[in-house]
Amino acid sequence: MSIGLHVAILYLISFVDTLCFGLIMPVLPTHILGLGGNHTSLGLLGMFHMLLQLFAVPLGQTYSNKFGRKTWLIATLFVGALTNISMGIVIKFPSVIIIRLIFYLTNQTQTICKSFVTDIETKDMHTVVYSRMNLLGVVGFIIGPIVGGTLLDMEHGFYYISLITFGLTQFTMFVAMILPSDKRSNKSRHISSNLAVKLFDNFISSFDSIQKIQIRINWNFVLMKICTTVSLTVFFMKFALLLKILHNRNNTGVGIVVAYQSFLIFIANILVPLTEKVYKGQSVKKLSHSLSLLTISMANICYAPTFTMYLICFIPLSIAKCIFDSAFRDVSSNKSLGDISGGLDTIATITSIATPPIFGYSCDFYTHNAVKSFTIIPLIIVLFVMHFSTKKQFSKFK
Repeated sequence: MSIGLHVAILYLISFVDTLCFGLIMPVLPTHILGLGGNHTSLGLLGMFHMLLQLFAVPLGQTYSNKFGRKTWLIATLFVGALTNISMGIVIKFPSVIIIRLIFYLTNQTQTICKSFVTDIETKDMHTVVYSRMNLLGVVGFIIGPIVGGTLLDMEHGFYYISLITFGLTQFTMFVAMILPSDKRSNKSRHISSNLAVKLFDNFISSFDSIQKIQIRINWNFVLMKICTTVSLTVFFMKFALLLKILHNRNNTGVGIVVAYQSFLIFIANILVPLTEKVYKGQSVKKLSHSLSLLTISMANICYAPTFTMYLICFIPLSIAKCIFDSAFRDVSSNKSLGDISGGLDTIATITSIATPPIFGYSCDFYTHNAVKSFTIIPLIIVLFVMHFSTKKQFSKFK
């Protein structure tokens, strides 16, 4: 079969995967709360989601090498379909959480699709194909939340969502059978041994990257990374709570906002390179300005008096977030600091794992006020650190 057909199949599988994720993920917390769960249980789900990502990648690589990408892709789609339909059938929230965690551990659809590209497409087309996959992913995560939120407002809405995602995933599983088979690994080591070695190597490399930071010297950058990670993790995990309590939005309204925010962040990421014309390599100045804008925007969005103001305030927030991420990456990878970006990424991962259960427990007592505290206060701390404790490091930059 032609290369064009195989690439089109990968586009389809990648799009459906993000569409299904967009259908379920924004409404899943509401469904769990409706079954009797609390914010602590949602926090534990978020924690294990992040934790399982550390195992999912080595697991996917090991089984892909052992059985081939095509076989592992079909297997993950099959498990995904089963978990999707199962979540709509069970009526106990712990069962929903366990089923979803199985999905997080086994789902590697996006990674496998992109690795397939290297086998069936010429090297000069890789970037183009990856960009199109990313664009389709954005479209899927815009359409999915709108449809998912609308369905959840219906009686037995989550069951309909699970049924639709089950059907779509099953369809892509059968379509994936058309893809060409790739060669299996001929390594003699047992699969569990391979997996253990990869997990151990990942742990060692992560630990080494943290050691390179020299925390006693660069503690302010570490604190910056921790605080911004806490703030953004909590906001994007719980902004629906603000919408429902402060602005009386239903699930359809929340779904529309999720789509709106996804679109704005996509556009903001495209516009980030244009900031170089303004700052002309002044990464520190860009970092300072974007952090200030991010803090102001976050405070405004948390205390927005109307729903319209919430939507307006998210525009500068999305721009500030993307610019800050870019500027912080440039600063932390600067040679004068010894390129501490890898270690800071590891710290961000650890923070993303620890934050959800701590915040979830607080949210059970203080609800939307906990959201405000966990999003605004860390950014204010970062502002003080930025302006009063980093002059020596920043003097090294142009």
